[in-house]
Parts: sequence; C-alpha cells; structure tokens
Amino acid sequence: MLNRLHDRLGLRTTPSIFFISAGLIVLFTAAMGFFPDQVQGFFGTVSTALRYQVGWFFTFSVTFMVIFAIGLALSRYGRLKIGDDDSEPSTRASPGSACCSRRASARSSCSGAWQSP
Repeated sequence: MLNRLHDRLGLRTTPSIFFISAGLIVLFTAAMGFFPDQVQGFFGTVSTALRYQVGWFFTFSVTFMVIFAIGLALSRYGRLKIGDDDSEPSTRASPGSACCSRRASARSSCSGAWQSP
C-alpha cells in the first residue's frame, strides 16, 4: 500500500524511510499543538539531562573526530584520489570558489561568506 502511494506521488526515496519520517513529524507537531506544556517540559528535561550528564561524551566525540580527521588528512590516505586513475579535477580552484561565481550567486545557492562582491 505504501509502495503504491509512494509511486503515485512520484517520490524518489525509500518508502519506509519517507513515511516513518513524515509520521514522526506529524506526531510531534500534533503533540506540540495539543499538549504544548507537557511536551515542552519533557524536551526541557531531556535536553538538561543531555547537557549536564552526557555533555562530556559529546565533547570527547567531537574532539576524537577532529583529531581523527587531521590524522587521516596527514597520513597516506590524505592523498587518496577519488575517481578513476586517469580522471582530472573539473576545476583547479579551491572547493569554495565554485560558489563565488556570479551564476551561483544569482541562484542564491551560496552562503553570504562565499558570495563574490
């Protein structure tokens, strides 16, 4: 049934992921509409617990990921070529400069930091 609805809507996603996500969005929106104080209290309690009791884990995880990324970039895997052996980069410019073109700026697909004057 969900597959037919998925196909009829012309979605290009996995039906189970899309409909579960949509259902959770509707559920949380309805809960906030009908029980705002209770939901706000619940999420306040959860965010306080996460901030004060598990904050060390977040700090440790981010620190580990940054150190791992720097170590990976400095190791031999930092020179790993993505693509075919004979492929060349499409541009020689830095990764952010593609967003500085006038066409990209006109599309408003750039953040303010990358837009050209």
